Amino acid sequence: MKKTHRFLFSLTAVLEIMLASLACVNSKAAEVERSDAVIFELASPVADATNFNWYSPASRRDAGAHQAMWEPLFILDYSSGALEPWLGLSLAPDAAQKVWTLKLREGVEWSDGTPLTSEDVRFTAQMVIDHRDQFPAFEASTFASQVAVVAATDSQTVTFTLLQPNPRFGLENFGAGLFSSFLIMPKSKWQKAVQDDASGKRPLAAFTFSPPMGTGPYILDDPQPKEDPFTADPLDPTNPAKHAKVDPTKQIFWTLNPRWWGAKPGPDAKLGPDGKPDPNAKPVFRALPAPLHLEWKFVGREQDSVNQIVANHIDAADEYSPGGLANAKSQNAAVVGWDSSPSPAWNEPCPRQLEINTQAQPWSDPELRRALSLLIDRSDLAHTAYGDTAAASTTMFAQYGAMDRFIDPIQAAGLGLPAKADEAAADQILTSAGYQKDADGLFKKSGKALTATIVVDEVGAKDVDGANAVATQLRSGGVDAKVSAISNDDYWGDVIPNGRYELAYGSLSCGSVAEPYASMSRYTSDKYADIGSRSPGFGNTGRWNTDEAKKYSAIVEDLGKRPLDDPAIPQLVVQAYAFIAHDVPFIPLVQSPKIFAFNTTYWTGWPTAQACLPSAPPAQGSAAPVKPAPKGGKAPGNEVAHAKCTVPMHSWAATERLLFQLKRAGAAAQ
Repeated sequence: MKKTHRFLFSLTAVLEIMLASLACVNSKAAEVERSDAVIFELASPVADATNFNWYSPASRRDAGAHQAMWEPLFILDYSSGALEPWLGLSLAPDAAQKVWTLKLREGVEWSDGTPLTSEDVRFTAQMVIDHRDQFPAFEASTFASQVAVVAATDSQTVTFTLLQPNPRFGLENFGAGLFSSFLIMPKSKWQKAVQDDASGKRPLAAFTFSPPMGTGPYILDDPQPKEDPFTADPLDPTNPAKHAKVDPTKQIFWTLNPRWWGAKPGPDAKLGPDGKPDPNAKPVFRALPAPLHLEWKFVGREQDSVNQIVANHIDAADEYSPGGLANAKSQNAAVVGWDSSPSPAWNEPCPRQLEINTQAQPWSDPELRRALSLLIDRSDLAHTAYGDTAAASTTMFAQYGAMDRFIDPIQAAGLGLPAKADEAAADQILTSAGYQKDADGLFKKSGKALTATIVVDEVGAKDVDGANAVATQLRSGGVDAKVSAISNDDYWGDVIPNGRYELAYGSLSCGSVAEPYASMSRYTSDKYADIGSRSPGFGNTGRWNTDEAKKYSAIVEDLGKRPLDDPAIPQLVVQAYAFIAHDVPFIPLVQSPKIFAFNTTYWTGWPTAQACLPSAPPAQGSAAPVKPAPKGGKAPGNEVAHAKCTVPMHSWAATERLLFQLKRAGAAAQ
């Protein structure tokens, strides 16, 4: 007999649990097994646990809302670059890449049982376009800046007419490829809020959408329990009967909705003797996820998190240091990381690099910039600053399977970066430029040492470590480098956008995870601004504006207009990258590692590096499903293998895919 704890739910939730064959104690409470729940760690507390207006800065989506309740239209597969159909079946552009047609999956329902239709999509899109001044969320502002007209042409079809042609419209807005994507809201709940805004009764930004509603397989628990049903009181963890009081800013609970649309029998299900569809019939989309309950909770210090994952009070931890993961694994054999190799880290989409202000002397000389790059030992940087968790960058791109078809040709053309330094080659360049080493090993010209100041955001401890490691390497090579750690406000608010730096340790090539344009377009010469004037969108903060930069920009502009499945794109990337290699406007350094720990005591199926090994790209390299759904509404490839490449960032919306991968194991299977 497994030990149980009391967990309070509303009467409605109890009835739902009865349908799922959970034992109930009375009409207001149900017994919940720890082994039925998955506990995720929150990175920070939730300021307002009652605000589910995702367009508002006061709202928090990453406490389960966009992982379990709201569903994306598509989910990006990092290994292939394909958009896996979810609420959407297909998203296809016209020949001009300006009018995009979305086909919705049939049978999708909101949690109150009403159908999701094209009118919900049209209403949501138009609301955001009309009220963009009240909706500062990145995904909302991105969408509103791209779409001119949205129309529902039938119950399952929506067209988006863009302001400008954009082959990446699907990836940029609906793929949940990074933190989130543009989320569809129920018209039935939001139209009154729009009316209140129009009448001056209440602005849309003040609408909290509480209680919330989505199409996902989980619903918010309401009311919240009086005490945490899963975790002992941290002040007295030795007493299993004493439980922590729930703090709604630190703990959010969700319960499986057994009437979730995706698990309902498909239209071809045969009727049983009772006249009802066979419960074992193939579901509309896929079977219910195994976890009956989810919790997102804030712990705080890494050591507290380690203690809780060791005690099986957390199943998925927030980011750990290498030592934190090693500590947890040494105390609990059920704790695993993203990768079992010596480097346990997942690479986030923002590789670290050395930004160079090409208008600042003496770094306006591309040969001196090349010498800097040659003095940097990327493998040693990965070891010194990142404890061997980082991988040396070979190009400006994040090294995912979907990016291999661009990275590999760059390397094959001899334009990639070496892991080791080449001090002899750097010495030759600097000597040719008139510099000579003095007795202290510093390069000088006319008695003046070659100096460099690297600015770095003091908020990122690892970035500060990285900047110091780079400065040490440069000093060893003869460049008198120093680090200036500045405040986050100064770094992002003034120094970087206004170009007030020589060198900067940062991640401004961030963006490309499945195609190259997002990162490459950040360095085009049309984003040039004089020092002291703000760079548009933090683009080209290094003020690269040479003849080579303009040639690069022309190629990138051409690349940006092409459909994502255009077979010419990889070679265009190589042609453009040749100008980066020639001018060295920035220096790629290392991938940006993040370490996540998972506990397999109750659940298996956690994200792993093995499931994200490079795979063959879709036909012709397509990064989105472009074929319309066949008659009957079923998209090709609906029966997706659940072991797709799933990122370990469980604060991201793509976590919904992970929820279907989890299987009971160990204590949960007993």
